[in-house]
Amino acid sequence: MKTAATEWIQSEIEYLRSLGFPGLASRYFRPTSFTPAYTAEGTAGIVYRDVTPGSKAPAEQPLPPDCKRARVTISVESLDDCATACDVGILAAGVELFRLTGDTVPFLTSQVSLVRR
Repeated sequence: MKTAATEWIQSEIEYLRSLGFPGLASRYFRPTSFTPAYTAEGTAGIVYRDVTPGSKAPAEQPLPPDCKRARVTISVESLDDCATACDVGILAAGVELFRLTGDTVPFLTSQVSLVRR
């Protein structure tokens, strides 16, 4: 179980990395423009998308057999050049994997940061 979950988390992180900073920024600033869409989490500055067996993106791997849901989050990790106008410098993409759809504590998590260049 843990091996399959670890492999899935690694593949999801690689998928997010493959989007690059521009792809993550587009999803962060225009979350509903994508299929599957992301949702803004109130005023927390986080957008997220739940991945289920029926709602994965075409390039994503299927969830591991014993996991029913994952959550992908994108948030701003740092801002640059705030003396004139703040620019997003680093975006953080996180992945949480849950065994059951209603679980609130993830079974496994991972995060990657992407830097604007």
